[in-house]
Amino acid sequence: MKLYRKKLNSVEELKRECIRLNYQKKQTDAKDLMPKLSFLGGNKSERASKNSGLLEMGLSLINAKGPLQIALAVAGPLIGMIGKSKKKTIASAPKRLLGGLVKDLVIGYISGKGIQLAIRGAKWYLKKRREKKAIQRVEAQIKKAAVR
Repeated sequence: MKLYRKKLNSVEELKRECIRLNYQKKQTDAKDLMPKLSFLGGNKSERASKNSGLLEMGLSLINAKGPLQIALAVAGPLIGMIGKSKKKTIASAPKRLLGGLVKDLVIGYISGKGIQLAIRGAKWYLKKRREKKAIQRVEAQIKKAAVR
């Protein structure tokens, strides 16, 4: 089974080859290897770096064995994606302001309705429980009266 394309006969040749490859790696830049491809929206390494977070997250999710590992697998790339903010221009400031205001209003409305429904549900549950206990008390009194 051949592991390396060159035939190296000694340890010294292997060391020289390693030094040569490290020097070559330092001298070549990733931008030199792949010219910009305008029809694909940038060069290949830029597209790969954008997709690497999702790929990393997917691989971590596959290997996760518990809920804590799943949470860590999802949180890491998401924090990295959030940190990379888009360029903000002055022309888009009113649009961002209006969008943020609408977003805050919608989130506030949804959270308010959620709290309201939770309170209604708790009241309904307590009322049903109180009624059930009252019925059980009355039935117990009837049984005691019937036994006498």
